[in-house]
Amino acid sequence: MAATSEQRSTVVGAFEDHQQADTAISELRQAGFREDQIAIEEDRSVGGAKSDRTTVTVTAEGRYDEATA
Repeated sequence: MAATSEQRSTVVGAFEDHQQADTAISELRQAGFREDQIAIEEDRSVGGAKSDRTTVTVTAEGRYDEATA
């Protein structure tokens, strides 16, 4: 059975550009997502190579499509 968007509860986005991650976080907050629903992890190295990737995880709680947008 394929999962529908109503069944999905977590959205994860990985950003190579820190500014894009900041923009996404700002938009999530403006959309009404609470601070406790948004987790941010900054990876400074990936597989031994230098990286500035930022991962943003959102607990969507029935708002999967909105969090993805």
